[in-house]
Amino acid sequence: MKKVFMFATAFALTFGFVACDQAADAAEEVQDTTEEVMEDAQEMMDDAQESAEEMVDEAEEMVDEAEGMMDEAEEAMEEAAE
Repeated sequence: MKKVFMFATAFALTFGFVACDQAADAAEEVQDTTEEVMEDAQEMMDDAQESAEEMVDEAEEMVDEAEGMMDEAEEAMEEAAE
């Protein structure tokens, strides 16, 4: 009986150790995957911000260009009126 109890205890300890080790490995894998996903998301957000800033810059250039054209048209109309 004593041998059976010792064998059962040894088996339970070994099984518990293996299970904990596998759980730790799985947790580490999940953490690595989560970090990769977060890095990818940050990269996407940075790219989106950069694209938005470029679009704003282009829009501002177009507005400046349009204002210049309007000024030229106004000057041409004033010259034509004289």
